[in-house]
This record gives sequence, C-alpha cells and structure tokens, in this order.
Amino acid sequence: MDPINICGFVATGKSAVVEYFKGVPGALLWPGTEGPINRFPGGFHYLWRQAAEHGVLSEEDVRRARGLFTGTLPMDEDPLWKQYPRDTRLWLNTGFRDLQKMCHGRLEPAVERILAELGQLSRAEPAGRAQLLLSLLSALRLAYQRIEKVALAETSSRFTLWNNLFHPFDFHQRSLFGRMNTVVVERDILDQFADAEKDPDYINDPNPARKFCFVHQRFRSQFLARGGYGPEDVGKIWDKGFLWREMENGKLIYLSFESFVLRPEVRAEICALLGIDAGAVEQRVASKQGTLFNPAVSAGNIGKYRQRSDLEARLREIEAALPAYVRR
Repeated sequence: MDPINICGFVATGKSAVVEYFKGVPGALLWPGTEGPINRFPGGFHYLWRQAAEHGVLSEEDVRRARGLFTGTLPMDEDPLWKQYPRDTRLWLNTGFRDLQKMCHGRLEPAVERILAELGQLSRAEPAGRAQLLLSLLSALRLAYQRIEKVALAETSSRFTLWNNLFHPFDFHQRSLFGRMNTVVVERDILDQFADAEKDPDYINDPNPARKFCFVHQRFRSQFLARGGYGPEDVGKIWDKGFLWREMENGKLIYLSFESFVLRPEVRAEICALLGIDAGAVEQRVASKQGTLFNPAVSAGNIGKYRQRSDLEARLREIEAALPAYVRR
C-alpha cells in the first residue's frame, strides 16, 4: 500500500486527520517531529535544493545527511541546525531513537548504504546539473524505499503514515519519494486565524491579520497551482467535502476539515479511494483502539471564531481579503 502524507496549513485540523488514519490497521506513523528527513539540513529536499542551486553535492552536504540519518546532529556546531532547536531535540531524543528501536538494529546498514551513495555523488563529475539531479533523484527514492522497507518489515505494518512530510505549498516535493498519496487539510480560515493568532509569527506583528492574509494567500496560491486547482475550486470542498485527482506519483486529496469531522460518509469515501476499510477504522475509533480521533471533540473546533469577539475587526479584515476560504 502506498504511503500517505497528511499535511495542512497552520491550525487547519491536520492532527485530527492524522489521528484518524492512525486507526487504520497496519498503519505506521513515522516517529519524531514533522518531516525531519525531508526538511532538515541534510534531508531529502535540502540535498535536492543544494544540488539544484550549486550544481554539485558537497562533502558538507553529505556530512549533514550523516548527522541527520545517524542521529548525531552537531547541533551546537552547525548554524543551520540551530534554526530548528525544538524540532532537532525531538528528532534526537524521540524520533530517531524510536525509529532505531522499531527497526531492531536493521536500520544502520540501510543508512550506511545511502550515505555511501551520496558520498559517491559528491565526488563524481556528472555531465551537467541535469544529470546530477537525475542521479540524486534516483538515489533519494531508493534511500526512502530502503528505510521504509526496514521499518515496515520490523513492525509488521502495511504502509507508512506521515505527518507533514512536506507542506501543501511544497507539494512538488512528493516526487522525491516515489509513489505517495497526499491529503491536504483545509479549514475555515476564520477558525484557522482564531487558533493561529497567538503564533509568534503573528502575535508579534503590528498588524497580525494583514500578515496572516499575505502569508496564507501566497501559500495557498502555490498549493493550488502545483496541485492543478484554481481559486474557484476551494468553495467546492465546503459542499462536496473533498476534491481529488490522480497525479503522476499518487492521489491528491484536498479535504475540508469540517466535512471530515461531521460527515462519516466523507471519511468512508476517502478511505475507499485509498484502499482502506472504513468500517474497520470507524470501529477502532469507537473503541479508542490505536487512535485518539473523536469526531465529537473535533466538532468543538468548528466555528470557534464566533466566540472571539475580541478578534472581530481582524476577522472581518481576513474575510474581506480571503473570502473563498470562509466556509459559508
């Protein structure tokens, strides 16, 4: 079964959707913080970006990959890792150690093979940047498949479940992993702001609503363009519950958080698309077996902005600027 990446914008309810899919029999939720093997220095997208920008993969790039994939990040020595203090500690203290335990010592040979291949790419002199990128893409896909294969085998799991391996606006990064289904979670943007307004990115800004509009208009525009959607498609998910399309490397599902929580038939349709027995998942949800998803609890996060009279002026500003993302 193909891996599934659940991703969303800030405070769109992604965690509830991840919890639901944790209840799928045979699901392996990747341990640690969100997407370290992709977004961290030394991760998949970092390596890809370095090669694309510089036409070469340096020994420093490989050193960072070694630190990430062996759990030996020199956090105090590397200025790039200092930018991710919380996430780096989570990866070192929880994620990587949990991954090692799950793999029962079988992870290290796969990682050493990956690092050796990356080292060869850093010493090679390919015909040009295009050839390097093709070689790197092949190496990264094989690297992912090797790590995933070990983890699935050692945990007797059917598929890998990712929490924000890549963001919706970085949807193009899915090509680094071969086949992968992606679920992008959307939410009424007024509820989103009501939950996100205390985020340091906004609360310290003199006009948090304006910055929020600027950031999320850009992020969503990038996702819609890369996912093959237009602004007019956003409103459709409020009525239909979700939109989906078959992409080159797997399915893309654009999902309304509200519909997912309130409409069991929407959850069942999405499960059917992904080859999952919805009945088995709903049974586990009801018995709290392997999942904390609770539709009644999540429903309490719908329409929260109506309780925030202190944000009324800012919410009206957001509604005027981004009307398509307001659930009517």
